[in-house]
Formats: sequence, C-alpha cells, structure tokens
Amino acid sequence: MFSDISETLSELFSSSSGETEEGMDLLPLFIGIGAALLFVFLVFLAVTIIKNFWNKYLFKLHKKAFIQKINKMECFSSDLPEAAALHSFALRCWETGLAIDAHTDRSNNVNLVSDLVYRMCRELKMEKLDCALNFCAAMIYDIGFLDIPGYIFMTEILTQDERNIVKTHVMRFQDRIDFIPEQWQVFFTQVVMYHHENINGTGYPGGYSADEIPVAARMLRIAESYVSLTTSRAYHRAKTSRSALVELKSSPFYDQNLVSVLEKVVSVKNSEL
Repeated sequence: MFSDISETLSELFSSSSGETEEGMDLLPLFIGIGAALLFVFLVFLAVTIIKNFWNKYLFKLHKKAFIQKINKMECFSSDLPEAAALHSFALRCWETGLAIDAHTDRSNNVNLVSDLVYRMCRELKMEKLDCALNFCAAMIYDIGFLDIPGYIFMTEILTQDERNIVKTHVMRFQDRIDFIPEQWQVFFTQVVMYHHENINGTGYPGGYSADEIPVAARMLRIAESYVSLTTSRAYHRAKTSRSALVELKSSPFYDQNLVSVLEKVVSVKNSEL
C-alpha cells in the first residue's frame, strides 16, 4: 500500500516538473509577444500624439491666415459699427465650416465657396455689412449635414432613402445656430433653408421659384454648384472651370443673371493666378 502511494506521488511530481519545464520553454515566447505588443502600442501612441500636435499646429496656422484674410477685407473694416462682432462671428463660422468639411469629406469647401460668394457680392456692389453676412453664411450653409451620418458622404451611389436623408439637411439647423446674433438669424435661416431651391421651382424643401428665393440663397446655390463641379467628390471627377460654367449657363435651375456675375468673378480670379 505504501509503495503504491509512493509511486503515485513520484508520478505527480515528475509530471509537474515536466509541465514546469515546458512552461519555462514558452516563457521567452510570451515575453517576446508582450514586448512586441508593447512596442506597437507605444508606436501607435507616439504617432497619435504627433498627429494631434501637427493638426493643432496646422489649425493655428490656418486660423492666423484666416484672421489676416478678413482683416484685409473691406466688409470687415473697423469703420463699421458691427466690426468687432463681425470679426468674432466670422471666425466662429469658419471653425464651424471646417467641422462641416471634415464631416462631409470636402476639402477646403468652406474657403472656396465663401471666397466666390464674397467676390460676387463685391461685383454686385453690395453694402459692406451685406458682403460680410453673405461671406459668413457661405461658410455654414450646410450646417445641417453635421446631423447626417458621415458614411453617406463617402458613398458614390446613394439609395433613394439616403438621398431623402441628405435633403433633410436644409431643415436640420435649429439646434446649431444659437451662436448667430439674434439680429442676423432670419437672414441665415433663409440662406440655410433655401440654398437648394431652383429658380424654376423644382428645388427643395419648398419648391420656391424666382424672386421667392432670397438673392443670398440664389447666389450661394450657384457658387456651391460651381465649386462642387470643379472639385473631385466621391460621386464625380472635377470638371474644368469652363465646362462647369457651360453647365451652369445651360441649366434651368440657376438665376442666369447671377451666373453671369459668377462668370465675371471666375474670369478675374483665373487671371490673377
């Protein structure tokens, strides 16, 4: 009996010793895997920190450039009673426009559209305040896109349901315009709501036509369409400036008097390059 117990204990100890030795053989492998995972994590962390730092640095540079830009614009000149409010408001609109561009994957749209709208206002000899308000509206007109799933803007071909969702962006702004001074909210509401109305009454959301559509919305409709046509998007390749103008001039959707203004502005801009 005692001999049987002794043999059993010997077997247990020998088995345990074998497992320990096998575990010791695997230990370097586990250490290597752990070290590799730690290295990958540290690299990822370093890249993330560097990327965030770089993005903040670029943002500061772009913000400084934007401030310098509006300081040179006549519509933000210090002789206007609203000058201080306009400066801070324009900066807020620009920052919001950057967020919209990032969400919709449209690089530099905020600057391209607002620049064209401002030039059109100048060509039309609008008052300084009107030029400033139109310029600011051209940076946030698509603010409703922030409430629409981002994947939709990366999709080349939309379903009808997705198209209908996109169209709702002109009504999705009420909770996002509290930063707009009260005296300008009606103007901005009209621009946001009507910038997809067509001059022939086939647009949305109300199917308004001709003079029922505010001039600011008609002008923005044209500038936005021109920028969309001349830049690459998920759903089309960029067209030349000339072919984009031809398309706008042949379309029943746009106010052709304002298309002519855009054509003048684009011709001057291209000659400056």
